[in-house]
Amino acid sequence: MRIKIILLLQVCFLLAGLTMPVVACPPPDCDDCETWDPETETCDPDCSSGQCCQDDSCVDTCSGCYKCLDGSCEPCKCWDDGNPITGSINVQNAKLCEEVTHTSSISDTDHWFKGGNGGEGCEGSPSDTIDSYSWSKIAGDNPETGTFIGATDEATVTWRAPQCTGTVTIKLNADDKPNPMDNPCPDSDRDDPNKVFEGTSTVSLPSGCEYAGEHDSNVHWINPNDDFNSTTCTVFGDFYRPDATYNVNFKYEGCQWACEVNDVEAETRIRVRDPNSLLPGKVSISQASDVPCADANLAKSDLNDPNLNDDVGADLSKYWIYSAIVAHEQKHRTDWQTFYGDELANAVSYAESQSVSIDCDDPNTITCGSAKSSKIADINDRFNKAYQDAYKQYDLPGTSLKEHEQRAYLVENAIEQPVSDALPGGCTP
Repeated sequence: MRIKIILLLQVCFLLAGLTMPVVACPPPDCDDCETWDPETETCDPDCSSGQCCQDDSCVDTCSGCYKCLDGSCEPCKCWDDGNPITGSINVQNAKLCEEVTHTSSISDTDHWFKGGNGGEGCEGSPSDTIDSYSWSKIAGDNPETGTFIGATDEATVTWRAPQCTGTVTIKLNADDKPNPMDNPCPDSDRDDPNKVFEGTSTVSLPSGCEYAGEHDSNVHWINPNDDFNSTTCTVFGDFYRPDATYNVNFKYEGCQWACEVNDVEAETRIRVRDPNSLLPGKVSISQASDVPCADANLAKSDLNDPNLNDDVGADLSKYWIYSAIVAHEQKHRTDWQTFYGDELANAVSYAESQSVSIDCDDPNTITCGSAKSSKIADINDRFNKAYQDAYKQYDLPGTSLKEHEQRAYLVENAIEQPVSDALPGGCTP
């Protein structure tokens, strides 16, 4: 453009030197945002100070990806804020007090445009570095949040689950470190805002452990088929009282292990048998041949015993002896179940008062099995003591059992009172 103006002026000068009439030269074409000055015969800018020429107009600020340079809007790079930090975190579930590693995969790929629509652009892969990591945790439905082990400002973090079950929210706040910008547009910033990622860790019970709940801790008595096998006229009775069986478990309840006792069973058995020889102090008959030896389950009329009556002075027959022994042993059973039943209930109550607080720094408290191991010896001792205490009460002189023994163990050949009076209350021949 400036060359054209110079040539035009030279032509006008040559023409002016001739004798021909003076001819006015037309003004040359000026650039955008310039005006021809006829006095100086130059193209002068017509924008105010600080303005720039863009699209044939004087503007205060260049639009698009342009910046004002020497009065003109020149292309520059404007970084797109639509490309934020992206990625994800991988949050692990855990058992009580278990250590797990939470990981992240975070990146920041920036994208810029240059000039107006259709202008060139570039996208990094990625272009910025994530240099700020900050892990945190908050309670979900878990009353505790656990403990971070080691650094919490790296891409991964080690976390120890709490001593309680439930969910914990794990968070990661990540931020980028923007690289230097080449030819940036004004107010363009490739520094993306930080971004928070989160995930949920579910803390569950160790394998094989259960939650506490409703259970049957009552004492159940087992009376197996009693052994009544007398076939002769000489009989004796035994009462068996094996120790009780029970099942002890420690189950989770309120961030601790609580003891539950189930399947408490105690067995009692009565045996009425024929001895090989008469045992001292047991029921006997002076002349066994005088009394027929019939099955005890037969009615008294089937015994064909003329002396079988309820008169004072009646001879003792096998029927009377057998009935008295069975009633006597049954009284043993009733008394034993009373004494031992109370002691067993106390032992169950004591056991179920035992608990173990879960302490992640103490491996002997972390599982239900370790909790049981720490308490079972004491609980077993308490059940053993229940048996011994019941036996002492059962064998204590002055109990109702002693009176019953005197009534049931008849050692005389004749009864000095009606037979029915010699038998325990409610028992009839």
